[in-house]
Amino acid sequence: MLSRILNIGISEEYSLLENKRCRLLNFMSIFTILTSIFVALVELLFVSSYLTPQRLSVSIVAIFCSFITIYLQFKSKLTAARYFFFSLILGAIFINANFTFKGHAGEYEYIALPVLAILLFDKSVTHYITFLVSVALFYVPNYFLDIYQSSDFGHINTLFVFLAVFLFTLIFKNLNQKNEALLRTVNKRLEESKKNELAFLQLKSLRSQMNSHFIFNSLNSIQDLVLKQDIDASYDYITLFAQLVRDVLNYSNKDFIRMDEELDFLDIYLRLEKLRFGNDFTYEIYHENVEGLQLPSLIIQPFIENSLVHGLFHKSGSKHLSIHFEYTGILTCTIIDNGVGREKVKEIQQRQGRNHQKSYALEAIEQRLSILKTQSDAEIGYDISDLYKSQTPIGTKVVVKLPSIHEF
Repeated sequence: MLSRILNIGISEEYSLLENKRCRLLNFMSIFTILTSIFVALVELLFVSSYLTPQRLSVSIVAIFCSFITIYLQFKSKLTAARYFFFSLILGAIFINANFTFKGHAGEYEYIALPVLAILLFDKSVTHYITFLVSVALFYVPNYFLDIYQSSDFGHINTLFVFLAVFLFTLIFKNLNQKNEALLRTVNKRLEESKKNELAFLQLKSLRSQMNSHFIFNSLNSIQDLVLKQDIDASYDYITLFAQLVRDVLNYSNKDFIRMDEELDFLDIYLRLEKLRFGNDFTYEIYHENVEGLQLPSLIIQPFIENSLVHGLFHKSGSKHLSIHFEYTGILTCTIIDNGVGREKVKEIQQRQGRNHQKSYALEAIEQRLSILKTQSDAEIGYDISDLYKSQTPIGTKVVVKLPSIHEF
């Protein structure tokens, strides 16, 4: 049912970008409907004093307008749907910032407007106008509605955060469009030749590397830091994420990369995850006898992500991840986490009504390893095992055996 709603407006006649925007708009409309209903019910049942007629009216209008957006997409009026939904979000943020949640940092939601404009519209003039309008809406209403305390208003730092998030999203979109164009070109050649299967799998791996969940979590983390007025940490996060995107785009076009490039890439990825997981999460990366080696590009990160998402995410308290590279005639990467173990993850997913499935990224990596094995006499592959202490799960161990080449 949810999948059918998300695919409303999708057509083979539209470009890949148009269909992505349709799904994104459907998702945001559904999210708005469910969030509005949930908040209204919570306030009605537990904090009825918060549920003022004004706030209830805003929720009802948001739900109604979200249904209209989905209907417009169903009628293939894609441009009208985007402008209508964008106007809805703009109006909702204005009301929340200046009236409904006045004085409760609701005005920081304006940071999302330029990002939304970049995601939904093509014209650069729309992006820049939205940026200027969002900045103006952040500052100007204070002179008439006295939103901020006098000691809190006028800080120029927020303007730099607006600019940083806007430029970061704009740069990422441009890089993504170039990457999509490259992917389309390569896929077309592969479909014609049907010879270079390994390159096709590398492209699949690239698509799975920078998935929407990771980007969504990263932007959420940036927003949280902004709301806390942690400007320095916000800049650090944006810088790290931009470096990670640049590395993925650079390395995805290479069959092999240097070991030091792989180590730096994994360190940046884990530093980002540490910002999301908090101080409970620690990690270590160490290596033995790997100087001068090259290994297949972007092949270890999906295993690490699997450990984080399935093993450590469900664990309370201290979370630790160990990554060890070693060369003894064959390059081996051992990944150990102190998570809840695979059996516990299956139980959690069953309670949540989700089937345990191997991630798309791991399936692509498994096929890459299988092809690399046919091209090499070495033992190549991976093995996942659970760790126990007194029959109690204490984590998971992944051993990946990789092909490698010497630089000299």
